[in-house]
Amino acid sequence: MASPLFWPGVYYFYPIGNTSAVSLTRDIPPGVPADILLLPCGDPRNVLYTVFCEPSQLPRKLDFTCCDYDPGVLARDVLLLAMILDGVPQGAIWDIFLHIYLNDSSLSVLVDHCRSLIASADTLDHWHASSYGATIRMSSAYTLDQLRRIWKLYIETAMPGNRKRELRRVVDVRREAIGLQHKNGLMWSSARSAGPLFIQSGKTYSEHFHHYWETGTTSYTCEALPHANPTFLQSRRGEGFDVHYGTDPMVPFHLAPYFGNHATGTFSVPEMVAAARVQFRNGAKRFAQGHSPRQLTLLCCDAEYTDRQAPTLFDVIDTSNVSDHLGLLNILLATVPLMSSSSSWSGVLYTESLLAHRADATSQIMSILPAALSTLATLFDLIPVDALSGFTTICNTHELISNALTAQAQFHQSITWKRPRSCDAQALQLVDQHPFLDFSSEHLAALLFEVYDQLFAVDDVTRVYKLDINVVQRAALSPYARETFAVFLRFLRSRPFAWFPENRWHEVVALFLKRLQAASRQLLLDNIWHQDLLAQLYRHRVYTYPTFCETLQRPTSRLSQWSTLPTLVRIYLTVPPDKFAVLRSSNTAPTPPLVCAIRASGVFECGFQSVDAVFGDIVDAGTPEQPEIRVREAAGGINAMHSSVIVSFAVATWVLTEAASPNPDALYVDLCVKSTPATARAFMSTLGLRLAVFSAPLSDTKHVHIVPESPLPSYESQQPPADPEIEQDPTMGVQAFTRADLDAGKGSAVLSLTSRLDLRDPDSKAELANGAFPVVNQASPCTIRIRLGRHTQSLMYPLPVVGAQQKTRLARKSSYIEVVVPVAMPFPKKWAMQSNPFPVLHAPIQGKILPWNVHRVALDRLPVMENRSRSRLEGWLNPHIGSQLSQRERRLREQNNRTDVLVLLKDTIHCIMARYAGLQGRAPSRVFALRDEAAGQSDTIFFVDKLRYEVAAHTMVCDAFVLTLTRSLAPIICTRLETMMRRTGGLENVLVYGDELRAWKQLLPALVERCRSSWDHRSDCEYAQRERIPLETAINAGDPLCGCGRGKDAEAMRRETLWKPFAPYVTRIALSPLFAVSYLESVIDPGAASAKDDLERCNACSKKGVDLRRCSRCKRAVYCSQACQKTHWAVHKTACQSSVGGRP
Repeated sequence: MASPLFWPGVYYFYPIGNTSAVSLTRDIPPGVPADILLLPCGDPRNVLYTVFCEPSQLPRKLDFTCCDYDPGVLARDVLLLAMILDGVPQGAIWDIFLHIYLNDSSLSVLVDHCRSLIASADTLDHWHASSYGATIRMSSAYTLDQLRRIWKLYIETAMPGNRKRELRRVVDVRREAIGLQHKNGLMWSSARSAGPLFIQSGKTYSEHFHHYWETGTTSYTCEALPHANPTFLQSRRGEGFDVHYGTDPMVPFHLAPYFGNHATGTFSVPEMVAAARVQFRNGAKRFAQGHSPRQLTLLCCDAEYTDRQAPTLFDVIDTSNVSDHLGLLNILLATVPLMSSSSSWSGVLYTESLLAHRADATSQIMSILPAALSTLATLFDLIPVDALSGFTTICNTHELISNALTAQAQFHQSITWKRPRSCDAQALQLVDQHPFLDFSSEHLAALLFEVYDQLFAVDDVTRVYKLDINVVQRAALSPYARETFAVFLRFLRSRPFAWFPENRWHEVVALFLKRLQAASRQLLLDNIWHQDLLAQLYRHRVYTYPTFCETLQRPTSRLSQWSTLPTLVRIYLTVPPDKFAVLRSSNTAPTPPLVCAIRASGVFECGFQSVDAVFGDIVDAGTPEQPEIRVREAAGGINAMHSSVIVSFAVATWVLTEAASPNPDALYVDLCVKSTPATARAFMSTLGLRLAVFSAPLSDTKHVHIVPESPLPSYESQQPPADPEIEQDPTMGVQAFTRADLDAGKGSAVLSLTSRLDLRDPDSKAELANGAFPVVNQASPCTIRIRLGRHTQSLMYPLPVVGAQQKTRLARKSSYIEVVVPVAMPFPKKWAMQSNPFPVLHAPIQGKILPWNVHRVALDRLPVMENRSRSRLEGWLNPHIGSQLSQRERRLREQNNRTDVLVLLKDTIHCIMARYAGLQGRAPSRVFALRDEAAGQSDTIFFVDKLRYEVAAHTMVCDAFVLTLTRSLAPIICTRLETMMRRTGGLENVLVYGDELRAWKQLLPALVERCRSSWDHRSDCEYAQRERIPLETAINAGDPLCGCGRGKDAEAMRRETLWKPFAPYVTRIALSPLFAVSYLESVIDPGAASAKDDLERCNACSKKGVDLRRCSRCKRAVYCSQACQKTHWAVHKTACQSSVGGRP
């Protein structure tokens, strides 16, 4: 991964996760093996929760590859899992993993287990043959060595003596300082784990946070805790207490059920901790039982991945929030090549962001993208699922509220990425078609320039003040170097443009460089990095600058004795330790970026961002003719105060021999702090205008070493098959290419796609030549069907398109047809999923079925909502399920617009959940019939058994059953149905409008598949036989669902006397809200959320408050008193009556 070098002045250790646990198999069908990469892994909360959610009836092998930058994290993870496997009492495991201080008993358990781990860790073979090796594998001997070293340090720091006493003092001092820093403050970042009860839980979470940092424990007992926890004292930084100041052991747990189910609403920290302990115990128990085979492979990021049994391609890759620090482009470049494409569901990427990159949530993700989303999706064949869907089943409303009401710098956004065409069953059948992706050379060069400018705008201090204030503040922490751009080009060359001839690719890069040169007046300071860019382009084998091909003059400098002059050399600069004193003492810019430079006074200066660094020294190992060096790394890393730092970078030999002619020995090599507004303010007074930490002349053989640059490993081209005709087996011809047409104004967004069909069939060629016009229509989101005479053929596009706006070009003499279609992005201007908002994919070979944009849930593992107090639920449940709509959708609802099916669906979901909870001013209902307004009929009935906390998605879910009234079934259950309808509250009609019922029938298969846990589809499944999901979408046309799940998991139906007769005919579903996507549309009105506790106003007197009461009829108007409601009734009466039609 290509990223700049930063001085590690501040290092934070994250022993405990800072977000709540999620299931990593939520987008994988049950019963199929899954290879999962955690990059980085952090603590094992997600592994434990994933195993906890696995259904016992459909076991599968789970292979987790856990990679982390900090071996201290991995050492703790293995220790925790080993204690769970060995049956250590839960109380001791809890204390050892979560507490800053330990009692004698817990410390003894820790030491004993470390000794057990060390005894098994002398060699890889011994480890894998041990009792731990079957579950926990080591990827390399290096990883095992690092973990063994840390376990030994745990034991050493637990032994009595001065070292232990000093570490206790260090912990005490910093813990007390953090406690004082946050004293009496509300810790909203901790409360995010409570999701919809975020506001109600904030005070209790804050009290716990303060208690934890005041006492170093979650316990409220008065027992003595004399020992600092050794597992908190060893990290990549070395020995010390570098735990992040926001660490809270309650954050990984799902505590919304505790707050929502509390009997009185008077919460206490000990009760909250007790609830977390129960979750911890249940997760550990499930992992120890091992219902599904599970294997973890541990990998330190510094190590080579040598375990041949471990996977190298992954079905799921989770990257936590590392994109905040390494940049989203770097994450995509590192992960996309690792994504499996073995099945329609494999290749899922999870990214998170915790930093608020923009004040406006709608620009949150767009601000970190290097190009428009449509372009990025085209190039990487990857897109956020909710960007196409227009909705998400994971709620972040609490994050929006927190961001609006507080001054927090955090905003948690979780995004699921999948291949765009994976939403389209028909497109998946054309995967062997391999249409080449094409751009015009000019457009592609313009796009590359836009990406380059987006990545490095913060590098130019002449422009940085024109950027968003958040960008200015983060300029010093930019995660991109010129090498990042070179790696990006390498990716493009090896994947989407692998089919480009060499001269075509050379033309594109040359045009880009020409644009870059032409813009030099606007990019005033970019020229200093130009040689770095050219060197990296050559180093990564994507472009050779013409000057590099010229014959070099025989230099009179240090290179004169070399037997051959390579194109690139690597310069090593040894920086004395005392030169870093100014960096070690800085508080205003503790982690400044470092760069190297080569300069000749008054002639030129070149900067280099791709700098490698290590604490140590250099040993000459070559000859003057063939120079070679060896770097000896010093022990202690950043804490090696008396060790020199060796920095190195690649540079074109031309710079050393020609650029400084006629006196190349006049060159100087510098290590500098990169100039940004923050670093200039912090260091210019001590380091001078150039911010140089150390400088040495090129002729200084003590501090400067030069060796030939070693070539990077070659990469395999991902070129499509050379003869697509063989692969396609066409009916009419061959899909030659798909060309992306960019926005001419911005040069970034893909506006339309053009696919060409070269006719090969003689009859089709004759038809076209004789004047026939093809019939062109959209077959599915990513395919266009062409019919010419008796023949038909589908064209596949890399993104969903708007077929209704297609244009056709005919070349009757040349025998080809081109179809130009706009891309169906961005939402809501264009909706990619309009024909079927909820695709459910069927893989015929594997026989597996999976919803594409509705994540799976383990219904039976989710806590039940037990507290049905109406006043309590009005305070949190009603606002939560009412937060599904964006501001745009609210306006449509207020206008009584019944054309947007997503708005209608959300309204009905709100109605069902609110009426089940008794929030409609009447007794709770449990059975709901969807009655089509136009037809006056109903054929879909929901039996809602429970409302559960969907804790990982921060929302609620109905554990329900669906009954479809078919013609064959009606006579059987008609009498029973009438009996139930006569009972009070027995069945309630909910009106649905327009195309809403059709959308419900499209949604139902997804709701079934997302909670399927005990049964699999039969070989004679109707889905497979009829090759369609859903089976029917029209009212009274038949059941949209297959019969495989009918009557399964229906014990709840059989327990109810009135429901029991219907149990054989129902199918279990999991129904949850569909939330607006906050980075696509505004969800929270900034004006309405500009101050605390003023989310609504009384409709009569405009008084603000959170205790307002809603009109019991329409549930929209709110009032501060009964008097205000009576006063306002004359105005509200008409709107209230028009809004009541079976809706909340």
